[in-house]
Amino acid sequence: MTTIIVKPARDRYQSIRTYVADGFRLCKSDENLIVGAFPNEEKPRMCQLNGSSIISLGSNIRECEISPQSSADQVKQIFSDPTSLNGTFIHIEVNSRGVTVISDRFGSISLFYAVSAFGELILSTGYRSLLKLL
Repeated sequence: MTTIIVKPARDRYQSIRTYVADGFRLCKSDENLIVGAFPNEEKPRMCQLNGSSIISLGSNIRECEISPQSSADQVKQIFSDPTSLNGTFIHIEVNSRGVTVISDRFGSISLFYAVSAFGELILSTGYRSLLKLL
């Protein structure tokens, strides 16, 4: 499980310090994105690709081979052709144009979201984790 805050408000960084003291594992923090996991939540896999932040949870099964040489192309293909994936997963792309969420067809991993009073988009795989940040 993980929690993502898109375009965090300035005051958010102060409140995140409180959560870190309580065990929130901060995975990424910059002016456009905060990614972390509360205790007992899955830590996400992340990468940067062409100005986008890619956050992945779970595991997907591709219908083709994945090699280190072609991994960037494979990530691009996930967002251009998500029908080639099977498994239990959520992939989230955050860039200057918006947020794209791709989930397996069964919705095996729940994803809750809300817009805070500060206009932040908050996504979380844990309902309680989302409520803590509102």
